[in-house]
Amino acid sequence: MAGISVNWDHRSGAFLGIDGFSAEEGPVPDRSRGLRGYLGVFRELENNRAVEFSIAHTEFSGDFPESWDYTEARADLHLSGTLSLSTAYSPDLQGRGASSLAVFASWLPRFQNGGFLQLSGGSTWLGDDEESWVNFGEAGVGYSRGRWNVRLMHHLIDNRSVRLFLAEGRNSTTLRIDYQLR
Repeated sequence: MAGISVNWDHRSGAFLGIDGFSAEEGPVPDRSRGLRGYLGVFRELENNRAVEFSIAHTEFSGDFPESWDYTEARADLHLSGTLSLSTAYSPDLQGRGASSLAVFASWLPRFQNGGFLQLSGGSTWLGDDEESWVNFGEAGVGYSRGRWNVRLMHHLIDNRSVRLFLAEGRNSTTLRIDYQLR
């Protein structure tokens, strides 16, 4: 999987951006491309804390038997410069007729030379019963210089009981390049 994004942040805390990506997703073996647009607001709080609220819409292209497009709302609580707790909700994740609710934590320590690590993990509830939980994790490294970020991430998904939109448990690696407009 590969992706590129362009982001814009306003001094008021408002932000918006667009991601383009290619991925081999789910039960359809051909390569798909997607586009994700998002907007939101970021607010700094006291004691090195912040909150962030955003909405994103993702559109997939490719030869899928049904639409995988979806919209998602997300809330993040940044507890320090490195730790975040997040939740995300979609009323129709990837066009499958089931709502989803994700909860996850992220740790992102940054180093003086511009390098950073990223570790994330959590669970997503898909659908209408307790058997519909998908656990996920990711680990990666990256480098920031000026307005550019480059990161290489490895993703792990464990969906022992869910066959809603993913093939069996899956691993993937992503190379992502981001540019910040400011």
